[in-house]
Amino acid sequence: MSWGSVPGDLVQAVRAAGISDERVLEAIGATPRAGFVPGDYVKAAYRDEPIPIGHGQVTTQPSLSARMIEGLGGGSGRTRRPRGPRGLVCERCLRRA
Repeated sequence: MSWGSVPGDLVQAVRAAGISDERVLEAIGATPRAGFVPGDYVKAAYRDEPIPIGHGQVTTQPSLSARMIEGLGGGSGRTRRPRGPRGLVCERCLRRA
């Protein structure tokens, strides 16, 4: 198994990036990021790095998304998501946090 291949690896990386809100960390671990990336990048899905998703776009780095969610005070039941293709992963995390 390589680093960044399971959700727990991503949680550890996000925690190391300074995220401390347990609700946000739990949401990051429960969000199936592999389902949001192209098949060629599934093995890298749980690394704390942006992943190309086509058309010159990339996913938001998970620790950056976590920092934004933490800055909002966690999910607090929010259901509105950021606009654009990157918003889907943020939405999943917000609903879980």
